[in-house]
Amino acid sequence: MCGLCEDGTLASAAADRGATVETGASTLDVRVFANGSTRWTARVELTDGAGAMANESLRRAVVRAAIDRPRRPGGDASALSSRMDGSTLVASYDRADAAETELGAVVFTPLHASGPAIPFAIGGEGAPYLASDALTVHAPAGYVPAGGADGGNVSGDAVRWTAADGDTVDGDTVPTFVPEGSPLPGVRGALARLSAGYGW
Repeated sequence: MCGLCEDGTLASAAADRGATVETGASTLDVRVFANGSTRWTARVELTDGAGAMANESLRRAVVRAAIDRPRRPGGDASALSSRMDGSTLVASYDRADAAETELGAVVFTPLHASGPAIPFAIGGEGAPYLASDALTVHAPAGYVPAGGADGGNVSGDAVRWTAADGDTVDGDTVPTFVPEGSPLPGVRGALARLSAGYGW
């Protein structure tokens, strides 16, 4: 799910540009919005190379290459930005097609084995590989999780997976979010998934 976090990807992109980078712990946070847009933020600890990545032009080139390399090339990651927070590389971008709105619910699709390919995703059939130490998908403001998060830890308005629980996500996973206070949220979420073409 996280091209920047995947072992060797960031280091290879940096090496191609004459820099040495080594990575440590990483996280990926996805914020889902009620209109179906999403904002992805990867945080990758750099155990070596943080000084080099402080160079904005180098960092921008390395991040873009790392995001593009695992899957289909760019254009899909819009509003891409990056910065250094101490020794941690932080990269964010928008995705317009990683979620769908159905029956007043929002359905997050990239974790599904047949979901849309995305720059941070493994793509194709099969269980998605986390790559990061933790993946957290946050509900839109005023929404709550309503099923479809197979194997994920639901807490408050978010669903979280960690590498400690396994390095892949079930291929049938389609986290769904409904407005807070909705009657029968689980049923509404299931109907939204069915309407979007996913299983119950």
